[in-house]
Order: sequence, then C-alpha cells, then structure tokens
Amino acid sequence: MDTLLPHPAPTSPTNTASPSLDGLEGTPAVQSPNPSGTSVLAHASPRSALLNRRLRWKASQDLRELISKETVEWLKGLAKADCVFIELHPNAKQPKRRYDYYIDLVRPRKRASIQRPRFWLQKGSGVGIIPAGDIWILDVDEPTLVKKVIEDLMDARIFAPRVLTPSGGAHFYFRFPANFPLEGMKNHINHPKDSDGHKMPMDFKLGTRTHVVAPGTQINGRPYEPQTPWVQPPVLDPHFFLPDGQFWHSPKEPYAKDDRPRSKRIGAACAYLRSKAPISISGMGGRRTLAHVAAFIVAFLDLDPALACSLLTDGEPSWNSRCRYPDGTPYPWSADELWNACKSAVDAVPAAGVKLLKERQARQHRDQFLAAFIKILGDAHGAASTWVMVNELHARFKAWSGEVVTATAFGRALTKAGFQRRKATRAKIQVLDGIDPSRLATLLPTHPINTNLLHMEPSA
Repeated sequence: MDTLLPHPAPTSPTNTASPSLDGLEGTPAVQSPNPSGTSVLAHASPRSALLNRRLRWKASQDLRELISKETVEWLKGLAKADCVFIELHPNAKQPKRRYDYYIDLVRPRKRASIQRPRFWLQKGSGVGIIPAGDIWILDVDEPTLVKKVIEDLMDARIFAPRVLTPSGGAHFYFRFPANFPLEGMKNHINHPKDSDGHKMPMDFKLGTRTHVVAPGTQINGRPYEPQTPWVQPPVLDPHFFLPDGQFWHSPKEPYAKDDRPRSKRIGAACAYLRSKAPISISGMGGRRTLAHVAAFIVAFLDLDPALACSLLTDGEPSWNSRCRYPDGTPYPWSADELWNACKSAVDAVPAAGVKLLKERQARQHRDQFLAAFIKILGDAHGAASTWVMVNELHARFKAWSGEVVTATAFGRALTKAGFQRRKATRAKIQVLDGIDPSRLATLLPTHPINTNLLHMEPSA
C-alpha cells in the first residue's frame, strides 16, 4: 500500500546569477513562483537585496575573467590601429552581417571601440578583424612555415606581434610603408596561388573586404591566443615575403555595376537565384558555375559576400538545396565553399556587368548621334514652325548613323526638341534639303559622313 507523503514546503528562491545579453550585468536565473502574483524580490529584505547585488557583481567578475588581460590589450591596440571588429558565428569564421554594417558602426566615432568585441566574446560569439588604415596581416597556416617566418624576421631584426591559431599557425601584424600604393590593391592573395580549392599555407590580408579571427575567439573549444604582447606593428613591405607577388589588380576588362537601390538589388538577386541561376554540382564543372553565380551577386549587384552566402542558402527550396546530381541525389555546397566563392567574387569580372557596360556605351553613342541630328534640323529650320515627317527622318537617320533606334524613341526625341510631328509618307520633305551636310563633320568629326544620305528622294 502506497504511503502518501506530505507535500514539501516551498523553499526560498535561489538568486543564481547568469550572464545577460546586455553586457556585464547578471540577472536572476530562477525565481520561485509567489502565490500573490508578485515577485519575491519585490518583498525581499535589505539583506536579500545586498546578497543579490553581490551575486550580480560575482557574475560580472566571472564574465570579465573569460577574457584574458593579454586579449584586452590586443583589442585596445587593434582599435587604436583603426582596425574594424566584426562579429562571427559561434564556432565558425563567417561574419554574422555584411562588412559595411560594421564599418558604418565605426564611422561616427572614427575609431573602433572594444566594448562590442568584449560583449561578443562574452556571449559566445567570435570576433573578426578587418584590416584598415595601414595595417596588413600575414596568415600562416603551417607550423613549420611559422618558424621560418619568425627566423626571417629575426634575421632582419624585425619584431612583429603575432597570434597563435588553433591549427598551430600564426597571424603576423605589419604596417604598410608610406610610399606603398594602396589604390587598386587586392583584398587578399594566397601564396602559392589557390587554384584547386585546397588550403594554402600563406595568405596576405590586405584590404577591407577580408578578415582574420581576432585573439580571444574560440572555435570548438580551441582558442586564438596572443603569442606576444601587443606592440605597434613594424613597417614592412609585403614583398619582403613574396618578392614577385602581384599585390595589385592587373588591368581587367571594365564592367558596370547595378546602381539601383540596395533593396532593389537584393530583390534582383533573389529573383536570379530563384529562376535564372544555373545549378552547380561539384566535380561536374560546378566550381566554375558557382564562381559565375557568386560574381553576379557580389560583383555585378554589388552585395556583400556575407549577404550573398545568406541568399544562396535562404528560401525553400534554396539555390544550394537545388544543387543535385542528374539522378536527383542532393549535393549542396558546404558553408566554407560558399564563403570562399563569395569572397573571391569581390575581385571577379561579371559577364552581366560587361554586357551592361557595352549596352550603356552603345546607348550613349546612339544618343549623341541623335542629338547631333536633331540639332542640325533645328538650326536649318525653326523647330517650332517645322512640320516633320517622322518616317522619312527615321529612315535617313538610321542610314546615316548606322545606329539602331526604334521609331517610337526617335519620334519622342523629336517631340522633346520641339518639332511638330506629322505622320505622312509624301511631301514636305524640303526640311531635309535645306541642311548643310558640312555641319555634321563639325559635330561628329570622328564619324565618316555620307552627305548624299541627307538628300534622298521622298518615300512613296
């Protein structure tokens, strides 16, 4: 027979403090319910309130101890060096937001603050560094190569602050020489050249569209630790490590970017990925296709690589989830592969941008010819009192200039210039006979002029 035990008496609430999302303050983690419906702390005695404040202070001290003094000194030094801090996803190297978001946070005060990176580290996120100002970073992955870099620097009597990575590599910090040209410089380069998608032993972080992981960040429990105290980085030319390195963009084919508002460009990227973007499969020419898709979003639509990664995986079904083998087997790209493709697309030349630039140049060229043609008409005969046969003028303009323009666009240009339009096929063509053909050579000297085209017979 079961014995009914008395219900246990309610215990006093425990004020165990836990970190809050607001910074260093702690908040009560558990509060026992109160039959009256009011908070227990509202009726707490002065002794209980004092205990609660002490617990909060202890929690804030525990949070501060999560970040070493060496890490704090590094963060302060990087902030003074005009570097930009970004928040990374927990246990990952990818930023949570686009680069421009974090750069805009710094602009009002002209210098980064360590309050945000400390808060990000305390809540479990990672912190990244965008090299800015005159700072550049050498990322070395192989431990044996780290020793060689240190020996080369010691032989040159150069001391560079460095951070030890979880893989045994290191990040070396330097400053550009005053005469080092920063215009047209690449954001980052790999040495040797990353051609097969494999991890390279040395990476030069140069521009503001790349980042490295900051000290204090942990990935899967393995921290990025300062290996030396923070000092002002030495001035060093990147050619010290790579004498034949190409640190600037080679002359490449010019292209135009989509200049619509950002919201319109994001909508265009979503529509492109939903209906027009080709599917990319690794091992079947997919890496080149992935680069093409990333270049359209990042380079042509001028969107941040982090946002492009998000767009590639957002939606149901997303573009990445639709990457399948011909038999239907799914083969999506990994997060690292997508991030590397979007990051490399910053320096790409998008085919859509090249096409758009050619279209704009052709439109500008056509408009110049049309403006010259209409100007000659207006100078020869007053536009306000001239009856113009649109069909005849349109035919003569196309024959003279070789430009393709629709009759509607041609007629709209005449109306804008003040000509009275008359749709006819006969008579009143004398306006063309009064034009001096030599005027064309003065307006468009580089274009071959056929003066006979201005005196064609009227159309039947």
